Amino acid sequence: DRHDYLSLDSSWWPDSGKSDGLPYVRRIGAPNPAAKETEFSDAERLRHFADAMETLGLVWYYQREEIYATKGAEFLRAWFLDETTRMNPHLKYAQSVPGVHSGQEEGILEGRHFIRVMQAALWLITSEAWTDGDHAALQDWFRAYLNWLETSPQGRDERNANSNHGSWYDTQTAAVALFVGETERARDILNRLRTRWAIQFLPNGDQPFEQSRADSLHDSVFNLLAHLTAAQLGRHTGLDLWGDPASPMESALRRVLPSLSGREPWPHRQERDLDSDYVLHL
Repeated sequence: DRHDYLSLDSSWWPDSGKSDGLPYVRRIGAPNPAAKETEFSDAERLRHFADAMETLGLVWYYQREEIYATKGAEFLRAWFLDETTRMNPHLKYAQSVPGVHSGQEEGILEGRHFIRVMQAALWLITSEAWTDGDHAALQDWFRAYLNWLETSPQGRDERNANSNHGSWYDTQTAAVALFVGETERARDILNRLRTRWAIQFLPNGDQPFEQSRADSLHDSVFNLLAHLTAAQLGRHTGLDLWGDPASPMESALRRVLPSLSGREPWPHRQERDLDSDYVLHL
């Protein structure tokens, strides 16, 4: 229904030979721009929402000007709490392909933006605009979302992915568990993420699953960002993922930074320009 999150798989296009365009057909290397238009997809809407919340939360945290907290609280209530506008707590219809399937496990990756939204909500707790009741209701929403992540077929499939999808699934799920006060659960999830190190990284910092892809530098950085984010989360659970002797994060950073800085060419495929946001996060 209108409260369900919906996004489109950008690899699929309407069939020009059909009056209704259905079923969509796959076009490799030609992203469908409709997947980034808010008229057709919630993916960009969620990203913009997270950007706004991160900015409003930071400005409130450092400047203590209530107008920013008030706007942030307004956005949070609209997305999660207001019965007329709230999102249902699942991503069942993310990365859908009209006429083919209604959603797929890869769409859970889009929920990583909720990590920034939850952080902003934590900053707003100290404002008058965001009440204890608001925050408790938001935690209830994320409890329901966490249950969907861990019990739905899509969630189980994404958890089993060996690529950056599995890394971001663990990182996102751990962040939600922390947000709702389940620290032990978050620690267990982060320990599961730690078991991915031997699968995803070589001793020299290479990431075979990511380097086999068309945009391998992008995907290597993207996967590494999931692990770096998880290391930050681990600090709140008593886990030192960065300082763990088995941690691959330093070697992985050393592997990508020379190419990100332009000092050395990247020796694998990278067919599109790297998104500067990923570089800035490193």
